Amino acid sequence: MPDKHHKKEKAGEKRDLSTHIHSNLEKFYNEHYKILAIIPSIIGILALLLIFMHYQQTGDFMDRGISLKGGTTLLISITHDINPDQLGAELRHQFPGQEFNLRVLRTQGIATSVSIETSVSGNQTGEIIPVVEKELGYKLNKDDYSTNTIGSSLSESFFSEMIKILLLAFFLMGVVVFITFKSPVPSFYVMLCAFFDMMITLAIVNLLGIKITTAGIAAFLMLINFSVDSDMLLTARILRRDAGTTPYQGFVSALVTGMTMTATVFAAVLVAFMLSTSPEIKQIMIILLIGLVVDVVVTWLQNAALCRWYVEYLENKKGN
Repeated sequence: MPDKHHKKEKAGEKRDLSTHIHSNLEKFYNEHYKILAIIPSIIGILALLLIFMHYQQTGDFMDRGISLKGGTTLLISITHDINPDQLGAELRHQFPGQEFNLRVLRTQGIATSVSIETSVSGNQTGEIIPVVEKELGYKLNKDDYSTNTIGSSLSESFFSEMIKILLLAFFLMGVVVFITFKSPVPSFYVMLCAFFDMMITLAIVNLLGIKITTAGIAAFLMLINFSVDSDMLLTARILRRDAGTTPYQGFVSALVTGMTMTATVFAAVLVAFMLSTSPEIKQIMIILLIGLVVDVVVTWLQNAALCRWYVEYLENKKGN
């Protein structure tokens, strides 16, 4: 009996401690949520400044890869496996200032060809062949390789179309959000946070020197979807909470679900990044990894605070 009584006392102490911690967290959040919202806002403004500075220095708001600015692709048949990193390093040494992206293509696990994307102009690609022959250890015939050149004007047109698609996707997502909440203010908050998520991610990608390809544009499209999903989850839990539930309780409910979702996606993306050998897949995954981290800050600090402020405004308006 004394043991049971002692266990009940311990359980009661744990509940009291848990209640005390939750009470203090709620008090802290209620008093400082507006200040917390300033953090992602400052980061977002800095990101926009960095993107503007990048545009002033390079004439473009992002570093574009070969597939988005033009170049030449060589497809070379090979009889044995090679180290693409070693060959790439040698090509960059022989052609300083030029870009090279290499990928070994395999059929049933056997290396059959190597693809070389380069910014070297089409009439100079013949100079690349001797370097490849040295790495392979044998001479190549004309039938062993082919070249495909993408002009800068075609790449520029393609890039413009991709940006239009990105903007259209962003606009249509905004329409869906507005239809869902039937109110312009929370819909604007959701899209504002998605915009900040995109801009901060792009600024970090620029700082890391990642050259964005068509795969990178696809990653940003995915990021729009994930960002809007998490923001809509949060907004719905706060604005459409059950009677008797405080905005903070709605926030905590959304936080638990949202962070579980983010952690699951982050783990899957991280595994894909580590296991993949495709440069395109790796680029998609690294952009998504950055975007997921950024989304945590923007959604649960900025959007949560904006939704809380909007709820207080509605309650004050109703009270008056």
